[in-house]
Amino acid sequence: MFHFLVRGGLGLADKARARVDELSGGMRRLLTVALAFLGDPPVMLFDEPLNDLDIEARRAFLETLSELRREDKTVLVASHDYSPFLARVDRVLVLNRGEIKDIVPPNNFLKYV
Repeated sequence: MFHFLVRGGLGLADKARARVDELSGGMRRLLTVALAFLGDPPVMLFDEPLNDLDIEARRAFLETLSELRREDKTVLVASHDYSPFLARVDRVLVLNRGEIKDIVPPNNFLKYV
């Protein structure tokens, strides 16, 4: 993952010398994602990670998820907007009123929608 980030995987490379207060809301959000990777945590949790991201930042974040999957990293994503994630996950945890209803492969998730 480190090499992916160094190559500009989140689209932050051209902002390397910018101050945080000069970044857009979406770029700040991507910066927090990049900072989360610094400690190489065993598990990462993202809550509504696509909020406030423009199209390019969304693409960068989703590509980062794909890269994490290739590296067999454990990532939990909580989102009401499931469609961008289904092609990038191994399992979907189905919650209803805070209770776990099922854990299914992405291709079986749509029966709950």
